[in-house]
Amino acid sequence: MAGNYGGGVQHGSGVVTNNLCFADDTTLITEGRRSLLHMNVLLDCMHQFCTWAGIRINMSKSEATAYDFRRQVAIPTASLRIGEGKPTCLLPHEPFKYLGLRLKVAGGMEAERMYVIRRSKELTACLTKHQYHPQQIHWVVQTSIVSIFRYSAALAEWDHASLTAIQTVWAQAQKKAWKLPASTPVVTVMAGQAHSGIDMPTAEYTITRETIGLMRQCTALDDDLHDMIKIDMCQTVLSLGVQTIQEAQDELRWKEESWNSTTFFTEHFLQCTGRGMRVVWDSILTI
Repeated sequence: MAGNYGGGVQHGSGVVTNNLCFADDTTLITEGRRSLLHMNVLLDCMHQFCTWAGIRINMSKSEATAYDFRRQVAIPTASLRIGEGKPTCLLPHEPFKYLGLRLKVAGGMEAERMYVIRRSKELTACLTKHQYHPQQIHWVVQTSIVSIFRYSAALAEWDHASLTAIQTVWAQAQKKAWKLPASTPVVTVMAGQAHSGIDMPTAEYTITRETIGLMRQCTALDDDLHDMIKIDMCQTVLSLGVQTIQEAQDELRWKEESWNSTTFFTEHFLQCTGRGMRVVWDSILTI
């Protein structure tokens, strides 16, 4: 219903989006000079629907934030209303949670990366002097610590330094799991079982797998999301001065010696699949 009330952000594919909904989470989006006016229209639409449906909006979890990207200043949101209530006003550089990810309207995913590293360290500390079989705790590390990273790995803009940091935490967790001295070389944890190691997957391997999985989800259906990804991929490939995804993979593979973060998912995908991997995606993303 909100889609008929204007506002929204227009993607390069022509798709206009003014709302993102999943289960009971809803995000409303507007842009332009009349963005606050359009937002109040969308909020009133949502309020009317909730009143009709007998649903109460949780104002304690309702937040609003706005940013002028051209002037790089915050846009006041105190005028926004949801019925008789007001959403909490956030500054553009304050993170907010959406579907478990810590985002900022001004851009940047450092809050998400910091959370993943901090939470992983907290759980690793709980493994000290555990009373279980090492194999049991080994699987705890995989399912309870590595999984924190996996959830947002494809979107959190990890760079080489932050990937090294999370990899170090995993190594510490595995040492505690197997009751190894803290001085045990990391190679012992990383080496495969054939070489008497624990065979722990690297952060680079994990992020590559999660990124490819997300790309498959985004292109699985012939819908607006697929169209948006195709346009973004086309623009990313052309910006690298090449014509195909395979050529773009090769360009990024030889261009960068270390893992660099990027705010563009399609470029991040090409970085992942350009590292010694031959994945043919051109037919899937044909425009």
